[in-house]
Amino acid sequence: MSQINRLRLKVADRRYSQLKKAILPDTSANPAQTNQSEAALRESESFYRQMFERNAAVKLVIEPSTARIIKANQAACDFYGYTPEQIASLRITDISTVSDSSLRTDIQRTLVDKGTTFEARHRLASGEIRDVKISSGILDVNKKQYLQAIIQDITEQKQAGKALRESETLYRLLAQHMPNSSVIMFDKDMRYTLAEGPFLKRLPFVTAIIIGKTPQETLPKQILSTILPINERVLQGESFSYEDITGNIASESYAAPLRDENGHVIGGIILSHDITERKRAQKAQRESETLYRTLVRNMPNSGVVVAPH
Repeated sequence: MSQINRLRLKVADRRYSQLKKAILPDTSANPAQTNQSEAALRESESFYRQMFERNAAVKLVIEPSTARIIKANQAACDFYGYTPEQIASLRITDISTVSDSSLRTDIQRTLVDKGTTFEARHRLASGEIRDVKISSGILDVNKKQYLQAIIQDITEQKQAGKALRESETLYRLLAQHMPNSSVIMFDKDMRYTLAEGPFLKRLPFVTAIIIGKTPQETLPKQILSTILPINERVLQGESFSYEDITGNIASESYAAPLRDENGHVIGGIILSHDITERKRAQKAQRESETLYRTLVRNMPNSGVVVAPH
């Protein structure tokens, strides 16, 4: 090696030492500081390991290029029914029911958008299919990108939604063919899912009902004090009848919870019938009876018999 090259190496070594000293703490003369740094690193690793492995949420780490599951926490093993060794040998394509091309599209979208949320159907080890909601993001490890997916089981929600839609179809047909009647349905969040029937046109507040909205979002405050307690009782599983007078309109209603096949409350229904004419007839009869009684009291040696209707 020439004298010039040896000189260049010495200069380069000196510059490297200066740069290293500037950006890295010197722990050679302080073993305690080295131990502290290593302890902090171990503590950080333990913290993140526990966040992943001991978390109750189902979590998977996926290699985008191969769709291979490289890490799964215990919650994921319990949910899918695999041992850690078994699930680590799978690809996400072995679990998802969609085609490989559709799954690749979802992976690519996650990479481009730096995370996304979507619904899918996953197959368990038992062969059972579950509806899931997937929230995915990106992990950067050693200059390589991985997908972290948080899986939420929404099967019961899907089933409840299906049962509610089937009930809506049935009661919509019922309401449309029942004169002077109406049907109002709402889900567990009190969001209206159905409002049908000829009687609705006579109720002024019902015109404010918007499908997908709650009473608080649509109805006047003076109505809420009546509506909310009824809905709350229904969602608690209670069935009952009641009468109501709004302005000059009288109604008789039956309120009841809607349940799924497992008996869980998924919403409520209120069937109402216009009884305004009946109430008017009853009032007219009472007034007529009062009038005749007055006449009897003022007519000596007379009597009146009122025949029941």
